[in-house]
Amino acid sequence: MKITIFQQDTLGLNDSRFALFCYKLEKDTLVLLPEYTLNPFFMELKSKTKKQIHSHTNSQICFLSYLAERHNINFVAPIVRHINKKLYKEIIYISTQNAQKFNQDIQKTQNIQKVIDTTKKTQKQQKNINEGATNRAESRADSSAKGNKTTHNDSSTKSPSTQDSSLIQNAQGIKKFIFDFCISDTDTLTHIDKCATIYPFYRQQRLIEYHHWNEARFFDNHKHKILKKPLIFTHNGFNIAALFGFEVHFDEFWLSMKKEGVDIVLLPCANTFQSNARWRELCKVRAFLNGCVVIRANRVGTSVINDNEWVFYGDSLIAMPNGEIIDNLRDKEAMLSLEIYKNKILEMAHEWGFRKNF
Repeated sequence: MKITIFQQDTLGLNDSRFALFCYKLEKDTLVLLPEYTLNPFFMELKSKTKKQIHSHTNSQICFLSYLAERHNINFVAPIVRHINKKLYKEIIYISTQNAQKFNQDIQKTQNIQKVIDTTKKTQKQQKNINEGATNRAESRADSSAKGNKTTHNDSSTKSPSTQDSSLIQNAQGIKKFIFDFCISDTDTLTHIDKCATIYPFYRQQRLIEYHHWNEARFFDNHKHKILKKPLIFTHNGFNIAALFGFEVHFDEFWLSMKKEGVDIVLLPCANTFQSNARWRELCKVRAFLNGCVVIRANRVGTSVINDNEWVFYGDSLIAMPNGEIIDNLRDKEAMLSLEIYKNKILEMAHEWGFRKNF
């Protein structure tokens, strides 16, 4: 199976470089993005309205869905979602198959919008006709009252055609379905939310809550007393899990993944403050003790927080079940691709015997 890490700062909307990068990938590649690649760093999100965040996120989901279907590739990426006036930090898994369904649903909406626009035009015409007929009737009544005989024969007073009536009736029938998304930007966002329910999402359960870096206060993610399983899915015969970088510290996640026989753990991160040596050891030990591959994607770039520059240093890496890092990136925007074979994972895991479920 081919996995590619895209080590990147925050992507702009419809980023042409990223689109070109995806164009060059092999079919069925699984692409892993770091934290705060689809959205700005959470400290920078504080200056945005929730509607701006909502619009930005949904644009990125549509963009990845388009790329997934067009190039037959798959994405695992952290994202900030706006749901019921709250913000959640999540991971989305976009497969080629689900992207096709998502894009079809979006296309259906565009077609429905055309029906609605036509219907509104017809209804407006009918309203004008009815108002005109009412005015003429009042005029005839006035003439009769004065003893005058008036004859009126105007084709514009005819009832709407059968086709127009059918169109109006059909629009009324689907009114409930299209109500949430047919006119304004808000409605469009709502519809994209509905289409996006086809995708598996994982909502982060343990967030950083230090004084200088408090995601737990900014986001509305629920803090579970008992941790649930992370996102686990099957791709090309591999059992793959995805969880956020900070969650690597909690043993409960790793125990649940061990029980599920996870082969590969995807770890999107946003690490800074010269912590790379510690993170390297963490990834190596987790891979070794759990008989799996740990693939860490860390963002690059800088953010100015309270007049201090935070540098995200990259060092995305791949740690194997024998506890060795076989490849990594440095501190610049770059990509790392690797062909992973399940028999190699199982061979290493069997050799050390820490993993029992396969």
